Amino acid sequence: LICSLPASPNVRLPSVIERLTVLHSLLLGNTDFEGTLPSHSWTRCMQLRHFDVSGNSRLYGFLPVLPVNCDINAKNTGLSLVTVRTYKLKKAFCYIE
Repeated sequence: LICSLPASPNVRLPSVIERLTVLHSLLLGNTDFEGTLPSHSWTRCMQLRHFDVSGNSRLYGFLPVLPVNCDINAKNTGLSLVTVRTYKLKKAFCYIE
């Protein structure tokens, strides 16, 4: 599944996108989105390979943790590209990669 939306002023990204399990590409560059990205849990989007929100200057906040092999384009946005992954160890300790 590839999701691409046309440009529309002052639109927020729908939170339903993070629940799509077969999403391969999210192409939202230059679509005038504003606000923050839904960040509850993008863990269901394990097939996501292309994530493009570039050119949305009013989009800000933090980039969600995305699959390791996902190509990310967030140029000309207010998004922080720093993501943190944690893993449970055998004795319930966590470490940061």
